[in-house]
Amino acid sequence: MRIDYLIRAHTAPDQLARLVGRLDKGDVRFYVHVNRLTDDKTLAAMQAGLAGRENVVWLPRVACYWGGFSLLRATLVGIEAILASGEAPDHAILLSGQDYPLRPPAEIESYFAEHNGRNLLNHFSLPAPEWAGEGGGLNRLRYPHFERVRYRTRLLRLPIPRRLPDGLEPHGGMAFWALTGETLAWLMRFVGERPEVLRFFRRTKMPDELFFQTVLLSSPLAGTVDNELLHYLDWSAGSAHPATLTAADLPKLRASGKLFARKFDAAADSEILDLLDAELVGAS
Repeated sequence: MRIDYLIRAHTAPDQLARLVGRLDKGDVRFYVHVNRLTDDKTLAAMQAGLAGRENVVWLPRVACYWGGFSLLRATLVGIEAILASGEAPDHAILLSGQDYPLRPPAEIESYFAEHNGRNLLNHFSLPAPEWAGEGGGLNRLRYPHFERVRYRTRLLRLPIPRRLPDGLEPHGGMAFWALTGETLAWLMRFVGERPEVLRFFRRTKMPDELFFQTVLLSSPLAGTVDNELLHYLDWSAGSAHPATLTAADLPKLRASGKLFARKFDAAADSEILDLLDAELVGAS
């Protein structure tokens, strides 16, 4: 089966190369988006680290800011490139450059073969207790948010209530997913036919945690969506960002049963990546 990895990266060239190297087995392709805010030296190091890999596609760069529409736009740029290749994957998997697999490529491929035709997307209806501090998540949608307008907060929110476009029911979940090639094609057709939906999400807080869930769970494809979280993440610190995983987290990673984990920082602790290679990812 064919798997396409869509990777959003902004730092750590060696770590990006290690991630791709670990996954580059079988019929796979990599679509890499590097934040346009990333400096030229880092970009050059990323390109050098992946030089010679004919299955790596470098995507047009979007300037990405935390919490804004730009992250969703970068993802859509990747989806457009995947579809433009003319060879739709069985599954496309969204990762960040600070992710790492917890299983060898053969096991990852087997997992998706067992879920052939299924869309794996963490989701819950809103309002949800997971996002209690934001009106159960509805405030992200209810009020327009403006990216790159800084006044005390990273996004400027206007206290003017609005409604979701017709036919959509609010859902949220984690930003990372595995969707079929057919679903990607349907999504891009939907975006073309319903431009008001993308305009709505352009003014939404963290739309990459809302758009795919809201659109797919409100669509005829809802029956193809399984509520699966493919990543292990540590939210125990209560931060807006998951904790950086270290060697001390190996037992939790070992027991998680997940395919991937995030986030890792080799500059802070490279031992955990070595341990994963030796014990889990490099397992035959």
